[in-house]
Amino acid sequence: MSVFQEYKSSLKIIAAEEFFDLILFRPLAFVFVKGVSSTRITPNQLTFISILFFLAAGICISTGLIGAVFAAGLLIGIGNVLDCADGQLARVKKAGSEYGRILDGIGDYVSAIALFIGVGIWGSSHSYDPLFWWVVVFAAGVTYGWQASLVDYYRNEFIMYAEGKQEFTLDEIKRSKDSLRKIKGVKGKRFNRFILSSYIIYSTLQTNIQPKRLKLDMSLSEQYVKNNSFILRLWCFNGTATPKFLSIVCCFFNRLDLFIIYVLVFGTLWSLFLLVLQKK
Repeated sequence: MSVFQEYKSSLKIIAAEEFFDLILFRPLAFVFVKGVSSTRITPNQLTFISILFFLAAGICISTGLIGAVFAAGLLIGIGNVLDCADGQLARVKKAGSEYGRILDGIGDYVSAIALFIGVGIWGSSHSYDPLFWWVVVFAAGVTYGWQASLVDYYRNEFIMYAEGKQEFTLDEIKRSKDSLRKIKGVKGKRFNRFILSSYIIYSTLQTNIQPKRLKLDMSLSEQYVKNNSFILRLWCFNGTATPKFLSIVCCFFNRLDLFIIYVLVFGTLWSLFLLVLQKK
């Protein structure tokens, strides 16, 4: 197997990958994975380390010091490479698990919260009206979560038809509930129960708030994939990789206010535009 084929096998479905992940973060992650694939390092360990990098980045941003904010940009970059590497390592080692996928998803939101809190503290020391700044940052954080959930929803729907799975999200929820029942009352599994419970609540809410759509005959999967590949790429441009890349650039120039403006204005308008386009 060539290096390119190895790299391709470490990815999800190409159409479901985000632009900056494909051209920057995942190639770097693949190089890292090649170096650690023969070690005992696990995908879940990489997930935890990635979260620690984002927490450190949030702390650096909160100081408001130019050098620390610049360093935060580097920490975000490394953290996102590791965030990509956990899934790639799981696919290379064929060690993927339901718990690992859930932990990775929750890690994305924990990392985002750390960044937004750091940016909130950073801006409150620069703003004439700290309360107004915190309101803006909070609104940006909420819309960021909404945008990410939309991308997840339509990406999962695409994967469902691409892989011929009729009820992708509902099946994931059912498996999670089954796993939760198995470890109910088991000592030392409190954190696992918390992760599974959080995922079930998130996925159920995500399913309920989305518009009810007609189920397609799975024999039409090929046509669905063909018709929706382009719009999925547009959705993925508004995933987590683009804001993270922009946050790195904004850290280097100490202009995290531009990051907030991007998420709150462009990200929201882009999602609304795609919702209209998706219905067609």
